Amino acid sequence: MASALQGWRVEWCEFIFDLRFGFSNGGNEERIYWESQISQPIERKPACWYDGRVSYTYTYLVPLNPEPKRTEYIRRVTDFLLRKQIVGELESVLGQKGFFGVGDSALEPFNAREDWEPGFHSCVIFIYPRITIVPEDPTPLEPRCPDCLADVSQPLNKLYCPDEETQLEQIDFGGAKVTCPECRGSFRPDELRDERGEGIFLTDRYVCFTDAGDFRPEWLAEFSEAAGTPHRVVSYYYT
Repeated sequence: MASALQGWRVEWCEFIFDLRFGFSNGGNEERIYWESQISQPIERKPACWYDGRVSYTYTYLVPLNPEPKRTEYIRRVTDFLLRKQIVGELESVLGQKGFFGVGDSALEPFNAREDWEPGFHSCVIFIYPRITIVPEDPTPLEPRCPDCLADVSQPLNKLYCPDEETQLEQIDFGGAKVTCPECRGSFRPDELRDERGEGIFLTDRYVCFTDAGDFRPEWLAEFSEAAGTPHRVVSYYYT
């Protein structure tokens, strides 16, 4: 999954605008579709263009049980989301499996709220055969050492971006450690303390909705039953 607006990777920024607004390189079909979904026409901005007024959320559904294993989990959640028409295929836009747009029943999972538009913009099912980190962009985190409470943002960011060539989905976080610059303690990323309260998680399976509404408990129960495991729901807010 490409992380949103990461300053160290210009190409990710362009990808996120493609993901959120449905643009593909060289075609207008997706642009026409997505512009029909909003009230005002949108103009494509240069890569890594950022408007401080833009904000969005990533909401992860992270399995709590070790079963079913990754391949079976992917099969189950993909089948459920497509069969229920919660998501629709986006491979023609993104050219990569695991990414989905909104389906005809995209509003079904969410409560209606006056202060939040129901639905979502896109969905990602993690498909890679390795342990990854949630969230996949460290921007909303305030990581602290669990022992001395020192700021460990810099060593954690180094795990996310070890060099300019390595993409996040290529990294296996199974043995990853963060060393505190103050007390020199060594910790797994999910052992760190997040001052904002959302937390950091390691997993080989998840489903992520961008700009998702407030999930209905009944729908989450149905989704978890189909997936074969209950889920932790955690949201990260980006500005």
